[in-house]
Amino acid sequence: MCKLTFRQQLSIYNLQIPEIAEKCGSPQDCVIVVIEGMIKDKEIYADYFESTQFVVFDQKTNRDEIETIQNKFEVWEKTTCKNCGMKIQESNQKICEYCGEDY
Repeated sequence: MCKLTFRQQLSIYNLQIPEIAEKCGSPQDCVIVVIEGMIKDKEIYADYFESTQFVVFDQKTNRDEIETIQNKFEVWEKTTCKNCGMKIQESNQKICEYCGEDY
């Protein structure tokens, strides 16, 4: 049996496929296919255990990934014109050099 440290136990969350299927209103076999695909494509950090139908999420890694994406978005938001989508050259610019609108 694998023993986890207390810190590891706090950062992992378990769900069963029937719970997910019920909440989503989808058949269990569809949920399994989607979960396995998301794990394979690293859209979520988790393990799926077929024998127990448990999905064990690594919450710390998932939270870290979300934080990284949020930070990238904040940088993008500060450097991209909301009107035309072009990159703003100077951080102190108030008007987009491409579309002429306030960004």
